[in-house]
Amino acid sequence: MRRASSCSHRAAPALLLAGILFCAAAAPAHAARDCGAGTLVCAVSGNLAAGVVQFRAGNDGDRHWAQANLRIANVGRTPLALGYVDRSGQLLDENGNSYRVPHGGARGIGIISQRVDTSFVLQPGESADARFEFEWTRGPQARTGLQFQMSLAVREVSELPGGQVKLGREHLLRWAGLTDTPSNSAGAPGSSARAAVPAPAAPPPSESPVTAAALSDPCGGRPSCQSTAAFIAEVARVSPPVKTTYAGELMVNVGFRVSNRTAAPLLLAFVADSGQMIDNRGERYTVKYVHRERVAGIGMRRSSSIDPQFVLQPGESRPFTLGYSRSGAPNGATGYSIDLVLAQLELLPGNQVRVVRDHALSFPQTSAGAVSAGAAPAVDRAPAAAPADLNEAVQTLRDLFKKR
Repeated sequence: MRRASSCSHRAAPALLLAGILFCAAAAPAHAARDCGAGTLVCAVSGNLAAGVVQFRAGNDGDRHWAQANLRIANVGRTPLALGYVDRSGQLLDENGNSYRVPHGGARGIGIISQRVDTSFVLQPGESADARFEFEWTRGPQARTGLQFQMSLAVREVSELPGGQVKLGREHLLRWAGLTDTPSNSAGAPGSSARAAVPAPAAPPPSESPVTAAALSDPCGGRPSCQSTAAFIAEVARVSPPVKTTYAGELMVNVGFRVSNRTAAPLLLAFVADSGQMIDNRGERYTVKYVHRERVAGIGMRRSSSIDPQFVLQPGESRPFTLGYSRSGAPNGATGYSIDLVLAQLELLPGNQVRVVRDHALSFPQTSAGAVSAGAAPAVDRAPAAAPADLNEAVQTLRDLFKKR
């Protein structure tokens, strides 16, 4: 297997850690050339370029965690479908402690295990984000580290007739020199970094051309905005922390606005347990599924059910709110890194709903009270009342589609 390149010939000497050879962090010029501006460190393998756009680490007692947000780009001339190879993710600190990606710790990208998810597809010149969460429980004699080396494997996949799946080349990606990067640091990327992925050379007429949407920045450089091929998502407001009715719990309400970029109705749902927020003091907040009332204005996708109430007509924009919470006292934090995953849905015959793709969204430069300065959407409607059950929601969606 060919190794991924994570440093150029001008990089610092290699580092031998726990029996694994890592390259030192690549030079900024190399990262910008291969993964786009705003990436902290870059790994390249074949037509795949993966840059770390944010890395956070912290602890909750003896349970230590780390989170890496990746921007994965297709720098080739043909579509690229990828999946994360289950259990391949590893994080090592300078003391040899090993962090692993737990079940459900890979967000925004399909998983390759006993079943193969082929939904993560990048067109030529397109990039998309994925989030990886790592965990490690410290022993009584262990010393925690501050610098990290990360590795994980992704594999090319393709669909065949008859519902069969073919596994292709596996890419082992490695990054070195990772340290905790607060959300309001100068190195944290804004949405403009998503437009900086270098375009591949012009493809022959028989291959898929690079679309203008893949190379433009609909967010206009606003750091509280992220765009995908299907929609634009923005942070509209972040409330100050407030105490809840639960002892010792603080909650921050975050308001989002999503706009449909496509020419067809768009169905989205919040993926349960995917909401995570880290403040610039290193405290981590989550959106707890048990508090259903903290997910307002949008349905949820869970392992057992999907609520498809959030539908956007072409050009339409709608808000929703998530409540991120943690235990502990106020700490005077002023900056937040806000993460969530939205599932893109498709309505099928027989009242069935299919997940087309999960979109990992990250807003690393957000302050309390921040209001997005985006242009007014073409259509702005108030959220519809939540349907009584799934059948009613599906019938409502069918009525909307018939009106097109």
